[in-house]
Formats: sequence, C-alpha cells, structure tokens
Amino acid sequence: MGGREKANDVGVRLVEIVDGDTLSVNVDCLYAVNAFYGWEQDETEDGVVSFTAREARASFIHPNDLVDLRVPLEGLKEVWVCGRLVWQNGTTILESTLWIYDARTPYVGDATAVGNLVHEIGLWLSSMELPYNYTISLQTTSEPYGLTIHFDSVTAHVLGVERDIDKRMYAIAPSLLALIGNLGQVQWTYAAPDGTAVTRSVTLEEVDQALPDWIEAYNLDAGADWTAPESVKDYATSPAALQQLLDLTCHGFYVVTEEDGTTIFTPQF
Repeated sequence: MGGREKANDVGVRLVEIVDGDTLSVNVDCLYAVNAFYGWEQDETEDGVVSFTAREARASFIHPNDLVDLRVPLEGLKEVWVCGRLVWQNGTTILESTLWIYDARTPYVGDATAVGNLVHEIGLWLSSMELPYNYTISLQTTSEPYGLTIHFDSVTAHVLGVERDIDKRMYAIAPSLLALIGNLGQVQWTYAAPDGTAVTRSVTLEEVDQALPDWIEAYNLDAGADWTAPESVKDYATSPAALQQLLDLTCHGFYVVTEEDGTTIFTPQF
C-alpha cells in the first residue's frame, strides 16, 4: 500500500493552456524510485481545484510516468497538486516563489525574519544571492524604516566585486521592499578598492515611481500585458503577484524610450 503524497516530492514539469480553454499541468515524482498513482480531483471551493494521489515505490504496476492533469479554465482561480499551489489567477507558481513568499515578514524590526528572507531569496535565485561576507543592521527608530547590509571591508578589494555587489543589491532591493511590510529603504555599504567607504541605497518611493516604466519595458519585451500596481508592496499580496515581481526581477529593471522609431531599453538605477 502506498502512502499520501508529499508536496516536496512533486515535480511540476509543464503548465500550459491547451485547446484555448483547458489548463494542463504535467507532473511526476521528483524521485525516480517513487511514483504517484490513484489521482483524484476535488474542487474544495469555488474556482479552487486540488489534485491528490498516493505515493509508492515505482514499479511496473506504478511507473513514475509523467501525468497530464487537466482542468477547464472557466471560473478557475487556483490549482493545487499534492498540497502544493502550482497555478493562481493565470500565473504559474514556481516552488521557489512559495518558499520566498512564506519568508515574508510585516516588520523590519524582526532581525531573524529579515535575515531569513535575505537568505531565502539568495538561496532560490542565484542573481540575487549575496556570496560575500556581510552583516545586517536595522533602522527602526523613525521612518523611513531601513535595512542596511554591510559587506566585509576586504570584499570589494577583489577585482570586479564592487560592481557585482551593486548589481545584486539593485536586483534584490525591490523584493525586500515588497516582502518586508514596513520597510522603506534598502542600503548597502562596502569599501572600494582604494579604501573609500561606499554607501548606496534604494527607497520605496524610487521603486514605486519606476514601476510603470519597468512594466512597460517588460510587456514590450515579453509580449505580456501586465499592469503596474500602485506600490511594489502590492506584490506581496499573493504568490501569483510575487511571481510577477520575481519574473520582472529576473528580466531586469529597465525603462523604455523611443528614439527615431527604435525601442531603447535602459537599465534603471
């Protein structure tokens, strides 16, 4: 007899719309020695569909084959597979996004939660990993409440590291501003190769002002039709919203201009 499936064992291989009106979710077991069988579908509430199965050792009776789970799009809000959210409001949700979403915190004053969030973002998204020694300090006495990441004074003396630190911090700052409820500013410090102390920052106001241009650039490049929210903090309201922010981050923060009929993408910040 098999046991109940585990969400961490689910491998979501492909999520796509087929025939114009059906969502197709292709899944298998991440571990070749196990397999899912006995799939059941349940609509737990309006628009929320959940697929469950049993998990057992893979065999000729229960091969670890790719399973195509299908559900009509009409009225569909969410799809869960073996306890894991895989699709929400038209957006495919990556497992990494769920881990990062669960690490969000309402208060910048919670040092443990803030440190965990920085770690989780870097763990799942290599472009926002901070592979250098650093410490964190929090500014919570007055608004704008701030988070400062202090990089080891030796770090930036390595050729190219100064630029790499800036690139990674500019990438991670919007996500930190979104996922830490009352955070208003992200700063980072390091010593330049000549010993000069460098401090850079990104504020909530700057990110919110830049959002419409970023979204416009993304839509033009990716063929999407996203609408910019009022604030980057709106991306913390659901996994689907956060997925959009992370997709935008991986694409790069750009503004778009037209010059002599040519679309020009210019890095922001």
